[in-house]
Amino acid sequence: MDFSEFRDELIDIIKEKIEANTNISIHVVSKNNGIKLTGIVIMKEEECISPTIYLEPFFEMANQGKDLHLIADEILAISREQKGQFNFDVEEFQDINVTGKKILYKLINYDKNEELLKNVPHRIWQDLAIVYYVLVSCDELGTGTILVRDEHMRLWGIREEDLFEFASVNTSKILKKTTKSMAEIILEFMDEKMMDNEEKEITIKAAKEFGENTPVRMYVMGNKLKLNGACVVLYENALKSFAECTESDFYILPSSIHEVILVPANEEVDEQSLLSLVREVNENNVTEEEWLSDNIYKYSRNENCVEMIS
Repeated sequence: MDFSEFRDELIDIIKEKIEANTNISIHVVSKNNGIKLTGIVIMKEEECISPTIYLEPFFEMANQGKDLHLIADEILAISREQKGQFNFDVEEFQDINVTGKKILYKLINYDKNEELLKNVPHRIWQDLAIVYYVLVSCDELGTGTILVRDEHMRLWGIREEDLFEFASVNTSKILKKTTKSMAEIILEFMDEKMMDNEEKEITIKAAKEFGENTPVRMYVMGNKLKLNGACVVLYENALKSFAECTESDFYILPSSIHEVILVPANEEVDEQSLLSLVREVNENNVTEEEWLSDNIYKYSRNENCVEMIS
């Protein structure tokens, strides 16, 4: 069974299971880096919004032998559950005085998203694009966002410059910047339950000393939510303050759309080795949707500017 056959047969089964006043629509959704996913929306006539459920994971389940009727039941259950979690006011969304406080920005690759960017307000930063989204929800149940498109700007009667102004204020305030040494990051992955307090303190001290003494130091900069955190490089004085703390120029390695790695420049740091490292990690460890760039950037402390290295 190919994907089209799966989709059509699944929709027929879902139609048999839903109430008469319920509509089903299928949308092809453009995601980051040119990825296109097929989403299904199940919505009653009196409803104005409903979640989009992507079918690709369920196609994999079907290929592994899962019954389509069980898949249909699971999709309907997810749709009901997510509707119950929605706290979305359409009238409020249309009011820029309210929604403006929730507009944030993020960084994506420009070339990989050229088609998407035709209908999405943006501005260029190096080989990347700054795009905007509305943070609809952020709680223990997860994070809900809406990418800002040209039609939203027309609805709100604003320009891209206004979006950038909103996002420049909101993003750094809502998604607080974090900067940690690579040693601290490694410690986060350790099973702390295996240590008592004394052992924990000794291990932390040893890891920090290792990070400070190694000739090539690395720091991870992102945000507390670990969501679209590569954009912290846009925060006011974020790069300047890091350069002042390390008293050096430094390289910016795009780890993913969620974070960047900062490497203070010294005679031990080789640009081509850093480029090779980024490209190897991207190829083997970063998902296609979270990939940001194969290039690196260098921040000059004296010039207070960033230069791309490719």
